[in-house]
Parts: sequence; structure tokens; C-alpha cells
Amino acid sequence: MKSIAKKYLEAVEDALKMIRGRASKYSVKIGDDLIAWGQHIDQTSSQYGIYGTSAAIEMLDLIDADESYDKPIPAEIKKALNFLKKLFEDKSFFVSAEGTSNYQLSVLPKLSSILSCLSLRLIDREATARDVRDYAIEKIKKSQNSDGGWPAYNPKFIDETCTETIPSDPLITAAVLSAVVKSEVKDEINLQNAINYLKNSLHNTNLPIHTQLYSIFAIRAALPEQIDEFIKNKSVIFQEH
Repeated sequence: MKSIAKKYLEAVEDALKMIRGRASKYSVKIGDDLIAWGQHIDQTSSQYGIYGTSAAIEMLDLIDADESYDKPIPAEIKKALNFLKKLFEDKSFFVSAEGTSNYQLSVLPKLSSILSCLSLRLIDREATARDVRDYAIEKIKKSQNSDGGWPAYNPKFIDETCTETIPSDPLITAAVLSAVVKSEVKDEINLQNAINYLKNSLHNTNLPIHTQLYSIFAIRAALPEQIDEFIKNKSVIFQEH
């Protein structure tokens, strides 16, 4: 009679195989060396883009995570990474109805999703993943405002002559900070300014509660040892005003 633990592990393994098969079925092939996914990675899509492809890379890498370092990275992951790299290297590359890569990569949540999908294991094993990480970090670094936060998008990536500065957004900043911390490239970004921006934003009781919580989660990731005392001191933000 099988143990409960063994049955559970077998069920998980079967589910992962099924997930991989569903994801492979709905990938969009772009030539011989590139693949991408639409917004819903388990549905047929007439377009493809960053969010779906990043999610698929993270999912497929998770499925592959228990494999030996000596085993080659699955071709699907390599081709998806090639797609992301193509976005950075070809500004006119057509992505979807939303526009070219030049437009897509001006959106900070999309840059953070790219950075988040690259596990340290994947970066260590695959040169293309390192290239994509470096490209994303470069744009994120250039987009950080003087107050330490990040805006929803950077218009300068679309029009280099643009002088407009988009205001920082706490929710966007929390997402970008979390992605940067996860990627372990802290020296490339002014993290302390970002943390200070989020700390200051916590005093704004007009912000949605989920924005305040995401901000705390991001600070916790960046400052794991100091956060408990910080949360204790700032608990007043959750009281009704």
C-alpha cells in the first residue's frame, strides 16, 4: 500500500507533466529559434507578449528545477529567452497589438516581470538569461526617479527627446524592488532610495491596503532583519482614520 507522501509526490509529478504539455501546446512559434506565449498561457492567442512569456519561463523552469545541472536547459526555455532578448535588441520588433518592443519595454511592470522570471539557477546556467537580466536591469536603473520610486512607464524609451518625468507609483515600485532583490543585483540599483520611498508612502492612508501590503512585502525582502520592528512601529497605518 502506497504511503500518502508517495501518492502526493506522484500526483504532483503527473500534474507538472500535464502543465508542461498544456503550455507547449499553446506557445506561439516565431521562426525556428523564438517562441512566446499570449496573455493566457493555456489558451490559443492571436498575439503574444511579455507577461505570458515570462510566466511560462518561470513555470517551465520550476518544472525543470529538480533536474541535474549537467542536463541541458529545455529548448522551450531557451527559445523563450531568445524571444525576450530579441525584444531588447530590436526596437522595431513587433510584439502584439499593443505595439513594438520599443513601447513594450517602456512599461516598468513588464520589465519587473521579465526580471522576476529569471531564477538564479537559470541565470547561472544560461548566457541568454544573463543577457536578458542585464538588459532589464539597465532599463530599470535608468527609470528610477529622484525620489527613489519607479513610474508606470518611461516615455524616454519611446522618444529619446522626451523631457517628461512620470511620477513614481508605490505599487509599481514595490514590484520592481521585489524583482531586483530576487535577482540579487542589488549593487546595480539604489535600493535604499527605493526603500525610503516606500516607507514614506506608507504614511499615505489614501493608498489601497494592497498597495501598502505589497510595499511592506518588498521592504521585507530587501531588509529581512529589520522589517519586524518596522512593521511594529508602522502598524498604525492599518487603523481606520
